[in-house]
Amino acid sequence: KKRDAYWTEDVCNPPMTTCSCTHLGMYPRDTYKLPSNIDSLLWENKLNFGSYCENWREGDDLQWCYVGFDSNCVDKFGRGSDDYYSTELGGDLRGTPLQFKSRLPCNNGSQEKAFSNAQTYCLFVIYAMVFVFGIEMCSKLPVMFMLHLFLAHRCADTVVVEEQFEVSWTDDEWELDVEEDGKKGKDDKDGDD
Repeated sequence: KKRDAYWTEDVCNPPMTTCSCTHLGMYPRDTYKLPSNIDSLLWENKLNFGSYCENWREGDDLQWCYVGFDSNCVDKFGRGSDDYYSTELGGDLRGTPLQFKSRLPCNNGSQEKAFSNAQTYCLFVIYAMVFVFGIEMCSKLPVMFMLHLFLAHRCADTVVVEEQFEVSWTDDEWELDVEEDGKKGKDDKDGDD
């Protein structure tokens, strides 16, 4: 079955592999609010609308341009499934497929500034985290020292042993103690009689 469709092999070849303006404008849609200075930017037939980087609509915060019917731009926008073919064009141009819009080919200076700001913020966060983790690691050193001492003492607390009395194991003292105990025992028996 034969279909009316657009296709190309050029999508895989430069310049389609890069994100760039096609320099092919589109007739502005009726729903667009155009700025007051638009007449100085547009041709008489208005077919250069979006062909190069500019703030084409009122309220555009960044410049944009058309980047093609199929684009590698990661921020492409503005072409929904319901408006695949343009109906605002008259005559032979009716049915022209709409192109994607993108801000990436434009605003290189602001993109570089945003990248620089993000890089600075990222480095700040990295250095802050290194500082916090450094303090955390240093706070663990006393605990590691205490753990080493605990393991060196065979997982027991350090106990200082004091001598409370002195034990003597000589025979002479044993005999004296037995004799004294014997005398006490006789004296106790004599006292009981």
